[in-house]
Amino acid sequence: TAVTTITVNNCFSATYDAYRIILTGGTASTASNQFSFNFNGAPAQWYGNMIYANFASGAPLSIGYNNATGVAHAASVSSSYTQAIIDVRSPYLATPSFFWSSYVDGANGGTVQATNANSTSYTGFVLTILSGTITGGTVTVYGYRKA
Repeated sequence: TAVTTITVNNCFSATYDAYRIILTGGTASTASNQFSFNFNGAPAQWYGNMIYANFASGAPLSIGYNNATGVAHAASVSSSYTQAIIDVRSPYLATPSFFWSSYVDGANGGTVQATNANSTSYTGFVLTILSGTITGGTVTVYGYRKA
């Protein structure tokens, strides 16, 4: 059904050091849209930047995050598809966590790098569509650790 948020609980644990989140499928009610990302509990203290290009203008653009509540533009969603690769390091540890994502939609392509400065343990995350709703799609979470 059409939703504005996707919540994934209990996917981070002491078992893994880092995680890869892959978004596929699903369609948005508006043509070109974005997801914001935050850990469960909606902490602030996100610092980082997004660098992207608009395909029509070709101009590179950037957005900074300074004590933000979540990471805006973390993933792409359109009326045709959803796609993004998100890497998160150390979300379960009570230390600052790191975030990286890459996405492409019909109008833009970019990468986001950010850190959450909270020394808090998080067990899940929330993706919130910036406008409209999303229907369908798959969120896959892989954990990986040092050998």
